[in-house]
Amino acid sequence: MISKEILNLKQFKNIINNKTHLILIYFYASWCHTCVKQEHIIENNLCNNNIIFYKVNIDNACELVTDLDITTVPLIHIYSNNNLKEVFSTNHNSLISIIKSKILI
Repeated sequence: MISKEILNLKQFKNIINNKTHLILIYFYASWCHTCVKQEHIIENNLCNNNIIFYKVNIDNACELVTDLDITTVPLIHIYSNNNLKEVFSTNHNSLISIIKSKILI
């Protein structure tokens, strides 16, 4: 699974409006060691045609981070039909099992 970067609020709003796929958005920071580890875990383990994986570097998308009130990283949002379905942060050891249980892969 290859992730795509979300850079601004307008792009984010267009993305979550997807009516056919679940959208997993990973909020991270390049200086966050845990974030880097988790990103690789997600990219290497979540291969599913019904999920689209996006990421947001909180240092490069200040307007979006402020609008969504993102205060911690790593953080995962799961959207379906323009609605936020799940929000969670977890350690990398249980990350994939938690994501799979939340989105019913």
